[in-house]
Parts: sequence; C-alpha cells; structure tokens
Amino acid sequence: FRLTMNEFTVILYAGGTNRLSSDLSTPKALLPVGNRPLIWYTLQLIQSDPTLSSSPLLILTSSSSRQSLDDYLSTLNLKYELVVYRPTHDST
Repeated sequence: FRLTMNEFTVILYAGGTNRLSSDLSTPKALLPVGNRPLIWYTLQLIQSDPTLSSSPLLILTSSSSRQSLDDYLSTLNLKYELVVYRPTHDST
C-alpha cells in the first residue's frame, strides 16, 4: 500500500494463540459467532463506514494463522494486506 497524508490505515489484529476453544487449528478470528466467523463482524463495520472502507486495510496475524485467514479473506470482496508479526516478550 502507498499512503498519502489524507489516508487512514485500518489496522486489525487477527492472530495469536487460541484460548477460546480446544480446536487449536482454527484461528480466533475464524471461530464462529452465530453463523459467521468473528472477524466478519469487524469487517462489516469497516465496510459500512465510507471513510474506513476506502482506507488501506492491514491485518496483523501470526505465521500459524496466516494461511487460514488468507483463505477466508480471499472469498470476500475486500482489499487487504496480511502482515505477519513476531511478538516479542519483555521480561519486565
């Protein structure tokens, strides 16, 4: 993405370990809430706002969640970029 001074960037965190379910193969963002993945609800809010829907969408995720998340997001009419982060652990 190339940003200009007038653009917002929407950054959505969708990664990390799954503590909500015993199924560790499903990223938290893709766990079903009702009949939709959890991330769907946030994406709907972003798409319903004219300013945010035209903004670059960066989704931070873990390397273990990247493929599953990309597989799901590619089925939506959405422009996004997945960014794999490496969490750092501070001992203090």
